[in-house]
Formats: sequence, structure tokens, C-alpha cells
Amino acid sequence: MKKLLTLCAILAMCLTAFGQETVLFDADGTYGNGAILSSENTVLELGNDRALTNYTLGLAATKAYCSNLFGQKVMVENTDTHEMEEKTRVVYVVGNNNPKDGELDGDDKSTGNGYSPEGANLPQSGTYYMITPAKPGHITAFVILNASKSLYVVKGSNGECLPVSALTLKGDGAEPVSVSLNNDFTIASKMTGTLEFDVEEGETYYVFCTGSKLSFGGYKFVEGESTPTITKERVLFDANGTYGNGAILTSENTVLELGNDRALANYTIGLSATKAYCSNLFGQKVMVENSDTHEMEEKVRVVYVVGVNNPKDGELDGDDKSTGVSYSPEGANLPQSGTYYMITPAKPGHITAFVILNAGKNFYVVKGSSGECLPVSAFTFKGDGAEPTDVKMNDDFTLSSKMTGTVEFDVEAGETYYVFCTGSKLSFGGYEFVEGEEPPVPIVDTRELVLFDAEGVYGNAAELTSEHTKLVLGNDRATKNYDVKLAATKAYCSKLFGQNVMVENTETHEMEEKTRVVYVVGGNNPLDGELDDEDKSTGVSYSPGGYRIPQSGTYYKITTTIPGHITAFVILNASKNFYVVKGSNAECLPVSDLTIKGDGAAPVDVTLGDDYTLKEKTTGTVEFDVVAGETYYVFCTGSKLSFGGYEFVSGNGGEPEVLPGDANGDGDVNITDVSSIVEFVLSGKAASFNFKNADINGDGDVNITDASVLVGIILNN
Repeated sequence: MKKLLTLCAILAMCLTAFGQETVLFDADGTYGNGAILSSENTVLELGNDRALTNYTLGLAATKAYCSNLFGQKVMVENTDTHEMEEKTRVVYVVGNNNPKDGELDGDDKSTGNGYSPEGANLPQSGTYYMITPAKPGHITAFVILNASKSLYVVKGSNGECLPVSALTLKGDGAEPVSVSLNNDFTIASKMTGTLEFDVEEGETYYVFCTGSKLSFGGYKFVEGESTPTITKERVLFDANGTYGNGAILTSENTVLELGNDRALANYTIGLSATKAYCSNLFGQKVMVENSDTHEMEEKVRVVYVVGVNNPKDGELDGDDKSTGVSYSPEGANLPQSGTYYMITPAKPGHITAFVILNAGKNFYVVKGSSGECLPVSAFTFKGDGAEPTDVKMNDDFTLSSKMTGTVEFDVEAGETYYVFCTGSKLSFGGYEFVEGEEPPVPIVDTRELVLFDAEGVYGNAAELTSEHTKLVLGNDRATKNYDVKLAATKAYCSKLFGQNVMVENTETHEMEEKTRVVYVVGGNNPLDGELDDEDKSTGVSYSPGGYRIPQSGTYYKITTTIPGHITAFVILNASKNFYVVKGSNAECLPVSDLTIKGDGAAPVDVTLGDDYTLKEKTTGTVEFDVVAGETYYVFCTGSKLSFGGYEFVSGNGGEPEVLPGDANGDGDVNITDVSSIVEFVLSGKAASFNFKNADINGDGDVNITDASVLVGIILNN
């Protein structure tokens, strides 16, 4: 009973702090000019559409998304039987005149002009809807929008329209579908769905379309603090401009500086004939010669710049050539000459930049303060088109095909970000900056490398440790040591595990510094008995059914103090059984829990058979999750496993299993998770908060609905 009262108290707190109200039309109602619908915290007033008649009532047969939000049970005539049947419909209203800034004339026609953001001329007649909240919060309204008609949400106090970035459109369906609102406030195709925006206390919001009658089906209001005004700025090039070395473009909150590409000349200006996605973001009206008529015509193009030299870490020489070497993540050597771009934001936020990237060229965004490059996971690439197309970046920072489109990444206040390609001149068309909070600090985001030393000696039970992990080598040989070797790997493994070591040049016999992966391998196959007098392993090999952990031979034991994810370097022979076994119960991880990737310019997925064998010898990595305090034995049967250390990732660095409701990430679903969601909704943050688990209904947001669902889950076990 106490548990029930506590849950109810928390839920009551949620609903009190975040009141949720729905304002809907009645299918049998009558709504004339100035008709008012009200809830405890909001007022909806219909615009002065027609002098003598009423707004028309309609019934929209919506799909699951809108039906769940706004659906009412109403009587509808069956077109076959002509009998009245109860159906779920969304009741909406729509007027007869387009909204304009004049009064109605004697013929009940709207007069004056349509609204424009520049004119800030609020509608006085026609079809529009005015919402006034008594408290700050969030509106989710049902609307039917026609294509190519400008949709505005305008403040009554000053005629200022909310920016595109403040409006969220979702199309109806089994699940909500995101709909892109163009920069001119239009959509490409007709849409039935929802419009969302934040509202301030006491402000009146006019909702309408220009050149169209907006169909409107009421709204849901959720109380809460309004989202602060979002700063959005564009830094673009001028088609008629000149941009030399060190040229600077500024906005209120950012500075863009071009790299020192050429000593005497300027960056070249190009015009990219992009499709809808990039044109909407970065398109400018410029004069372009018609190839047929040779006349100059105004066209929409993206203006971009590109230099003539690849970026390198040396100065320009007398012939205006870049000198030095290209950037590498290991070297952290920032470009000093060639084609590169430096962005410095005064505030934290998000950059969306226009780029043209060639295939197979390394693309980097590097912090000027440390030379550290942003990881692949920090980038979002979208290719140009009628709609943006997701583009995957390989682990070696390359794309598989040439791309014209955008790259997105978060930025910190005051940091300078170098943007460039190695072995290529990056074409760059400016960027959009959106102000935002500093990226949240992960709960635990540990990344630790445990590697061997090329000059080291590793005997039986040798230990290597990091802050949260310990690696122990198996009891392979009684009197000798594991062999230390160097693997000349390709880009994938070199980036993960490569070290700079001295290697003899086979032709000159001189020692040269090379990147190699240092690995070890023993001399005996792992068996479950001890070593005999001749340093041979005794006993039998491990089998999943036999539960006999190796006691001698070549094997490796990994133990972590916190849960996480292991990525280990291995060389696996074909047709040899490969196992990762728990020391506590001798149970091996299933094939489905092991991920094997082969080395290359990019990682190559390798299939582990159901019998735990590979068809071909593989040099690469094995990945698996680990539990705190458990010891994992890693080995092959009938073979000596070559092992080159591992990377351990914990917390937000891994991909933990989603457990709906476990908001605090402690592995259980209980009352404390409700408290975590409430804390997050109220303040935007919570200790030990797992967003994926907290988003119980999977709508991409964590709000009072998730807390309510969780209370129901707990009460019903």
C-alpha cells in the first residue's frame, strides 16, 4: 500500500508540475467568428472568418498517431448501408477565407494583404486561430496543411513569427513521421498530422496559412518552461567576393577563417547546382550564364570556395606549395598551409556545414587546442536530394562515394575547429550555427587501452593493468616467455592499436620507425591440465558442454571493475574454435555476442560459424560486452591465439541493452526510475540518467507520458 501511495504521489506531482490539457471541437457544435474554447490554462479563439456563418466542421479519418492524440468517438454514416456507426475521428474546423490584415467587406470577403514576416501584419479577417496560454508550456496541434502554402505561428504582441527551427511537424501514420518545413515556411506535400511549438505565459499565438485556409483540430497543452529562443546564424560566401589566405567571415557568435592556402592568390569560388535539401539550407540567388542562350539568368546556387593545395603541417615554400606532412590522429599535427577552414564559436552549439567530399579521402574536424580529431561517431553526413540522404562514414574517416551535402557536429565555446581533408582540397560552402547547451557529461565514459610493449618480456601470469581492467596471460610455459611480435596491419587495426616501433628495413638493414601492432603468442595449445616437466600442456581442450577452463597453454584472462565493452586485437586461424569463456561458471559467450571484424582500410565484418570457427584466417578484432568483476578467458582450441591487447569502453561509450523503464540504469525497474524521469522532465537533467530506457513509448522524447506509463508498469508488475 505504501508503494502505491508513493507512486501516486509522484505521479500527482508530475501532473501538477506539468499539467496536460486537451482542447478539442465537438462534432455537434457550432463555431462562429470569435468562438472561444478554453481549458484551465489556455484559451483558443477562432478568427473573424465569416460575418454571418460559422466555421465548417470536418471529420478526419486519421491513422494511429493522430487518432491516439485527438481521436473522438463520433457517429459516421456507413457509405454502403447508410446506417450511422460509431467511429474514431478527429473533429476539425476550417473557415472560408484566406487570412488577411483587413476587415471583412459586405460580401464576407477578407480584405487587405496576407501576412509576411517582414511586415509583421497580423490577420484581422479570414481563417486563423489564436491560442493564449496562462502558463508557459508546449502546444501539439492537429492540422491539415496544403503543399507550398506558408504556415506561420505568430506572436500577437509584436507580429513576430516563430522561426522554422521552433516548429516541429509530424505526419500521421502508425508512427509519427517527421515532416521537413522549408525555410520559406512551406512543405513539399500535403500533410495531415501535428504542429508543435513552445509557448510563453500570457502571449497570444496566431496560427494560420497564407493563401490557404488552415484546417485545425484543436491541441494538447503541456505545462512546462518554454524553450529559450534558439540562435541560428548562417555564414556564407558571396559569389562576387574575394577570399584570400586568412580571409575571415563572422556572425554574431562565430568566426570562420580560411587557411593559408596560397601566398599570392585567392581561394577559387564555385557555384554548386544543388537539389532541394542543400538549396533550402544554403542556396543564394546568383546570376548564372545560360549555356544555350548565353544570357545571364538568376538561379539558386550554393556558393562554395576551394583552395589549390592539400593541407600539410609545414609552411608554403617559394612556389606557393604546401610543405610538411599530412595530419594524422596519432601525430595531432595541425595544418599550417593548404586548404583548410577554421571555425571558432563564441557559444556552444551545433554546426551544419556544406561540403563536397571526394571518395577515399580522410575527412577530419580537429580541435585547435589539442590536435585531437572528433571521432566518426560525432559526425552526421547527409547527401543532397529532394530529401536529405544519410551517408555513412567509414572508421578510417573516409566515404565510399563522392558526396555533395552536409556534415554536422557539436562545438564547444571558444574552441577552434579545423575542417579539412588529407590528400584532397575540401570544397566548403559555409555553415549554419545553432546555439545549444554544452554536450552533456556522460555518466561514465571510460576508454582505456591495454597494449604490449615491443621491448617488453611477458611470462606466465604476466599482468597488464589499466584503471578499470586487468589482463593476465595464461600459464603457457614454465621456464620461457610469450613471444612478442609485430603485425603490419592496415588502417583499421593500426588506428585502434598501432604503436610507433623500430623495424629493420629488409633492404637497407637500417632501423626505421613504423606503425605496428605489438602482439604476443605462447607455445602451447590451451588444455585443462597443468604443464608437465617438459613444459607441455596436459589434459583436454575446452568444450562448451565440458565446462573445463584452460589451466595451461596460451590463453588470456580479462577482468574489469565496471561493466563495458572489449575490442581486442586477435589473429585467428581458420577452422579453430574460438571462445570467450566466463571464469565463474565456464560458460562460453554465444556466437551472437561476439563481433569479429577483419583488418583493412575499413573494418570488414567476419562471420563466426555456429561451431565457433572461421572459414579463413583473420587478422582483426573481436568485440564483446563484459560484466564487472567477471573474468573472461579468451583462447582458441587446437591453436595458439595471437593477442594484441584491447580497448575497454564503459558507460556511454558502449551500446548497453535497452531496458524500458530503467531510467537510472541500475538494471532494475522500480520507483526510483519514476523519480529520475520526473527530475529529468523538471530540470532537463538527472543523476545516472539513461535516455533510451526512459523513453518508454519510443517517441524520441522523455516527458510526463513516460512517467505515467512507468507508474502503470510498476503497479502491474
